[in-house]
Amino acid sequence: MASLKGSTYSKQIKDLQIRLEARGTKKSTSNHKTHSNAQATKRDMYIKDFVKYAEENSLEGKLNNLLTQDNINGFLERRLEGLTPLTMENYISGWNSLLNALEEVNITHNIPENYLTSYWNTLKDNSEYIPQQNEPRGARDQAETVINELYEKRYSSGVLAEIQHDLGFRVREAYKIISHPDKYIHALPNGGYEIIGVVGKGGHIYHSKSISGELVEKLCYVQEIPSISTYHRDLEDIGGISSHDFRYDYAKNLYEKLLDDGFGHHQTLKVVSEEMNHYRPSITNMYINN
Repeated sequence: MASLKGSTYSKQIKDLQIRLEARGTKKSTSNHKTHSNAQATKRDMYIKDFVKYAEENSLEGKLNNLLTQDNINGFLERRLEGLTPLTMENYISGWNSLLNALEEVNITHNIPENYLTSYWNTLKDNSEYIPQQNEPRGARDQAETVINELYEKRYSSGVLAEIQHDLGFRVREAYKIISHPDKYIHALPNGGYEIIGVVGKGGHIYHSKSISGELVEKLCYVQEIPSISTYHRDLEDIGGISSHDFRYDYAKNLYEKLLDDGFGHHQTLKVVSEEMNHYRPSITNMYINN
């Protein structure tokens, strides 16, 4: 097995395109190589999507060597947000085909066999990504109770939940804040505090957000940060919810508050979309109406 050639990502992508090129040949002689213009376009998009993720996260090394289980998990978590279940399935299937093609041309990667198939099966069973039909998302009425019980069970899980619920951050963004509060939390001249500089999906930086002095104080008392899987397990054990339900709550609560303040629907949707770091208001609309 070998690595892609080239000192830059663009050169490695070109090498990959050349190695996978099979347009005009019989598919039976090279099952997973690139046999059509449409497939070539899609694979170019897949690998460039991953390059963008690698650059945003300062990953270093050959592209094929960066294809690890941890990296593909982080990449897909960002890339799939807001997509319909069918689009998610097609995207993962396309990536699975690309990995098979890499193996066919003897290019090394570090993702276990059938891993993406298992990944999709897990997504289908995980309400954070695939809402059940007619089942509303969010913790809403039970959010305060769940957060209080989390504090009793595991203090740091309570802090993470409160950050997500009150400020609307994704789980990995909440982990950035709880891991490096001094980097993101700044004191204001009026005695208040704000969170600035949090990088969201696609490398987009969040608007500054006000944070209560009480929550800042709670962050100072965090001693041990749980793994994401432990945090998710705490949420499931206590409230039967996912971390992303708090993000739904944030969208709905802010939307309703702005409407009560006299804002119109379109203006409100735009503000909520910006606060959630969405690149399309239509995605925010899914949060509000689900």
